[in-house]
Amino acid sequence: METNLDLKKIWCKQYIPTTDVKEVFKKIEIYKNSKRKKAVMLNVLLFFTILFILFIWIYFKPQFIRTKIGIVLTVIAMILVIFFNSKMKDTFSKINENQSNFDYLNNLKSIKIQENYLQTKIMSVYFVLLSLGIVLYIYEYLSMMKPIVQSVFYLALILWIGFNWFVLRPRIIKKNQRQINDLIGQLERIENQLVEE
Repeated sequence: METNLDLKKIWCKQYIPTTDVKEVFKKIEIYKNSKRKKAVMLNVLLFFTILFILFIWIYFKPQFIRTKIGIVLTVIAMILVIFFNSKMKDTFSKINENQSNFDYLNNLKSIKIQENYLQTKIMSVYFVLLSLGIVLYIYEYLSMMKPIVQSVFYLALILWIGFNWFVLRPRIIKKNQRQINDLIGQLERIENQLVEE
């Protein structure tokens, strides 16, 4: 059984309507472009956020070492996401229609594995570092306020972190996994039908 079939060469021979194959490639191209744009936008947003955080550090000159550690943890978290997000963007650039379907599928599966790693492991580390950094950073400023204000602020912060961790993060992961799984599934179905011929 040959696994390295060229989809373009056997389009005319298949019993699948040509528009279905073209539609799958079109969906994959839209997905790829969307992910690349989001990666660039996220990197730019995080870069300017880092600059803003460093500006705050320089302008407000925090006194506590905790505050400085909080800033450093926050910046490290953002640099980590920028680094892995850039690697994902490069992976999307490698995939194109002119590859054999075996390479095409392998690249999609590689993207799936990398996205899963980014969205589970890296984003978990990001949220932990970011949350810890924010808690350490605001400690200095909250220590000057009344205990009731501190309690309300910390409660709001804990609720916000919990909402992001337990509600938003799982939804985003499921949505992204569903998208790539659907595209891989469609491409595998086409490949299996072509192999059966």
